[in-house]
Amino acid sequence: MSYVEMVRNVLPLLLGTIGTVLSIYNFVDARRKTARNLQLSINTALPTYHDGHIGEPLFQVTATNTGHRNVTVTNLGLELPGNRVLALMQPYPGFVDTATPTTLSDGEIATRHFGYRDLAKAIRTSDLPSKVKIKPFAVDSAGKRHYGDALEFDAGEW
Repeated sequence: MSYVEMVRNVLPLLLGTIGTVLSIYNFVDARRKTARNLQLSINTALPTYHDGHIGEPLFQVTATNTGHRNVTVTNLGLELPGNRVLALMQPYPGFVDTATPTTLSDGEIATRHFGYRDLAKAIRTSDLPSKVKIKPFAVDSAGKRHYGDALEFDAGEW
């Protein structure tokens, strides 16, 4: 077999392999773009007032739409062990919670705040241990639950 015949036989195989790899990449990229992508985080927020007074610390749960598709968030909050959901809906001065349901387009955020003391009180009045892992969650309009990284919270400190 000459060099030209070998190239003639290998070249279609090489082109077919490249085409297959590009097709798989395009398929995965299209699936990623059409998926509902929410990134959740939990941070501490400290209210500060004009007189220099610092208020009680709050958990700030943030859901960010990191995809290209609009996502409707129907619930946003903190999940306790045993799939229990913290449902304190108390307004905190200076902080505006996003009303749900809300539709987030690419890069938009929704936030909700929970007081450290309120969470500690809820834990103490339930049958949960003092130290628990809490995690932020959001539920989209399709019913899928999105989670952020868990955080350890000690109700005994509050």
